[in-house]
Amino acid sequence: MSVNGQGKKLVENTDYTVSYSRLTIRSTKLKTIGKGALQNINAKATVQAPKSKIKLYQKKLKGKGQKKTVKLIAFKK
Repeated sequence: MSVNGQGKKLVENTDYTVSYSRLTIRSTKLKTIGKGALQNINAKATVQAPKSKIKLYQKKLKGKGQKKTVKLIAFKK
């Protein structure tokens, strides 16, 4: 699953039959994240984000339904 460059919202995941193992956030303008947006993400998943926004997105993603084993990493160029 991917959030493109202009995306400003990550809403709640309504597809509960799929367990994503990777989430890529390409946007540097992400403002809001739904309460259960990462509820159905795999426990061993990785979330990739722009290097300049790692700390900010880490705070915003906290408590959005994912397990503590989900990792937030910077893009690999």
